[in-house]
Amino acid sequence: MLPPNHPQTIRVQRIAAHLIAAACDDTNYGPRRLSARIRRPFDGIHWTVGVVDAGGYVTGFSTATGDIVVSTGLLWCLRQDDAVAAVLGHEVGHVIARHSEKRARNWFLAGLLANFAGELLLLHDDAPPEDRAAARSEWQSLFMRPCYRSQEYEADRLGLLLLAAAGYDPRASPPMYRKLGEMGADAAPDDVDATHPPSAKRAERLSEAKVMDQALELHREAALYGKGAAARGSWTWMTRNAKFHVPVHEKTNSGT
Repeated sequence: MLPPNHPQTIRVQRIAAHLIAAACDDTNYGPRRLSARIRRPFDGIHWTVGVVDAGGYVTGFSTATGDIVVSTGLLWCLRQDDAVAAVLGHEVGHVIARHSEKRARNWFLAGLLANFAGELLLLHDDAPPEDRAAARSEWQSLFMRPCYRSQEYEADRLGLLLLAAAGYDPRASPPMYRKLGEMGADAAPDDVDATHPPSAKRAERLSEAKVMDQALELHREAALYGKGAAARGSWTWMTRNAKFHVPVHEKTNSGT
């Protein structure tokens, strides 16, 4: 992990603080509260944000407890704060939607289905145990794919609204996904373990009028109520809205 005083750590924590503060302070967004639009609670999460020096490896992840980590390789690819906010907003979306908890439940159900499918459709009584185990694992991953992809799409949408509420430009999100896809971030189409949908498809969904128009409306309201770029840069805004601590994450966990 990069130290807390590293410029990249400071930058990422600053952007994350804007996103989380906008999510927590959602009382002044026109006729509808942000939490009503997103339909997610924001309380009870202890957020930690950090940057890992992973060379050219491009990655970002989050955990159920509110830990968010991005790599230096990702930051090198995404030079603009709006694009970084899109990534961090996506990870915040995973956390507030409780995706890890839902995934654990669905993994158990997928395991039951995999056992049934393996016994009924694929395996014979004389199959070696290691072949039976490998087949069940493949079935389980296959049954989990719709859950994984549904969660990714939901986190994309939540992240888009969060970055708009924080005053970042939501139009930076679709190009960010396209860029990651062009860099080879997508899994092979036939990979049963793939957890993310194609980047081009994610960009396409976020660009749809019914999705982007809502984010742009929220972005305009954020500027109207003093949550735009100028307000974010002021000490008054930070002391009023950043009512939480965002320390550097000093351990590595498997994330979402």
